[in-house]
Amino acid sequence: MQSEIETRLRERGVNVDNLIQAIQQFKVETPSWGYGNSGTRFKVFPWPGAARNLREKLEDAALVQKLVGICPSVAIHIPWDQVDDWEEIKVYAAQLGLRLGSVNPNLFQDNAYRFGSLCHCTEASFSGLFLQDVLPLIEREDMSDRAMVAYLAHCFFEPGRPRPSIETLLHAFLPFAHIDHTHADASNYFACAENGEALARDCFGAELIWIPYRRPGFGLAREVALEVRAHPGAKLVILAKHGLITWGDTDADCFAETLATVAQARDFVEARLTRSEHAVFGGPRVASLPAHERRTLAAQIAPVLRGLVSTEQRQILQFTDSEDVLNFASSQDAPRLTTVGAACPDHLVHTKPWPLLVEWTPEQDSKALNAALRGGVGDWRGWRHWLSYLPTPGAGWRTCDCQRYRSHWSRTTCCFPAATIWQWTSCCCTYGCH
Repeated sequence: MQSEIETRLRERGVNVDNLIQAIQQFKVETPSWGYGNSGTRFKVFPWPGAARNLREKLEDAALVQKLVGICPSVAIHIPWDQVDDWEEIKVYAAQLGLRLGSVNPNLFQDNAYRFGSLCHCTEASFSGLFLQDVLPLIEREDMSDRAMVAYLAHCFFEPGRPRPSIETLLHAFLPFAHIDHTHADASNYFACAENGEALARDCFGAELIWIPYRRPGFGLAREVALEVRAHPGAKLVILAKHGLITWGDTDADCFAETLATVAQARDFVEARLTRSEHAVFGGPRVASLPAHERRTLAAQIAPVLRGLVSTEQRQILQFTDSEDVLNFASSQDAPRLTTVGAACPDHLVHTKPWPLLVEWTPEQDSKALNAALRGGVGDWRGWRHWLSYLPTPGAGWRTCDCQRYRSHWSRTTCCFPAATIWQWTSCCCTYGCH
């Protein structure tokens, strides 16, 4: 007799035997902070009996591996796990049947970030509004942002709560118990493409509601709600130049629907990539330097660049030279794509619309790069607070911000998605954000 989940998987065309085999091969890398005096990477929260050093964390990890059998590696975090002899630690881990995994920096250490962690949410982390006071607003035809914010301030069930988001009504007006609003790379491929609606309908069919671009606020919230009412068979909403909305009766259903939607979008995009006759980013404009030369060059120019961007406020630099980043920075289309605007909403919030593409090629030396940086940053001096990431042909990207976690955020959640979205749209269609 088949279980319900097995039946549903087979209805979707999933080979259950292959899925079970894949699950059996699945491995999880546990974080070292999970064994020590730390609740999350955001803040240390002491508890009795916690491991006191990396050796003790590895011993606890070995016990977990013995019990579950799918956790053969441990991710370490610096400076929490700093030791003098790494070779000795690697040998000790092997003796325990483990290996050292990824190496991560410790970010988000301020007390304020405790409430930013999903593992340490409290009631004080949320606005907390009376829904019955919010829902009647949908009957209005228009409402300014100022009036909306003032009204919502009277809907708190307890004074002193955090101010509601500009997108509060966008979520509150939808008639579902659980709602996900995400900016996944795959769904933003449709949202950011010039012919995104046609592509999205080709992918999702009648299950899609497409909303043309509109600035977040009351008008967008009401339009989405009315469209959902008018299309009860819909399963997702794509907001042009914005993001994805999915829903479910339970948090598990909602999460599963989000994952399935993003996976469907990614499969669609990857299939188009394999059929595309267009070169990624128009093909290479310059050849990338070898890895060791890129890192040497990055170290040479770092003090100069940090000084240039720190004249008003001290900045922290992050460097990356991943394959996607190099393909973009070194491409024929990079000069055009860096001027057309943000690839996703996270850019508008964290990195601003336009990067500075450094006018330099690998055939030139580090002195020429220094000169190019001085000239480029100087041209941006009037709006320096918008200069937060700098692709360099053949050499990688640098992100900068006055706080380490925001510089890291720009690198991992903005620059990487930008390169991915630009890659997909350059191969499959036309990038349409302005």
